[in-house]
Amino acid sequence: MLDSFGWQALEQQEMFAIYPLKSCPHLGQLRPEEAPQSIKTNSACGVCASTVENWLCLACEAIGCGRYINEHMEEHCRRERHPLVLSFSDLSVWCYECSAYIDHPLLYVYQNLAHLDKFNEPMAWTHSCKKRTDGRYSTDANPHDKDSDNTNGNENDSGSGSGFYIQLERNN
Repeated sequence: MLDSFGWQALEQQEMFAIYPLKSCPHLGQLRPEEAPQSIKTNSACGVCASTVENWLCLACEAIGCGRYINEHMEEHCRRERHPLVLSFSDLSVWCYECSAYIDHPLLYVYQNLAHLDKFNEPMAWTHSCKKRTDGRYSTDANPHDKDSDNTNGNENDSGSGSGFYIQLERNN
């Protein structure tokens, strides 16, 4: 939360804030149910072996260095048409096609895996998606999400419909 100095600095353009998009047309390319078992945030760039400012392609799990190093992730994404990438530095997600950071519940699976590797604990759920009666969270960013998103009407169904749901657990 910004204090009065922070708001004044923003208004006078002495600092800036980045507001991620809440949705992106490229999120449909993600397959969170096929996410890797783990993400190693200290992995090197697959091209130059740099371990500074690396990103993970969310489509194919390729690892490349950022645009301020040797731009290998950007080159990969443009060549392969894989727009969504996860930063190992701050766990943000960037879309090369939208030229914007993205904050959406579908990204939680990937961000949480990286968070587990970096901090040895799960990432907090910060999305406004409603908790379902079965204890899962819908990845639909629509705050008016229904408890059930399946074809047979069973609210405890584990996903026979088109929805993808996350169940958060602590293993300690």
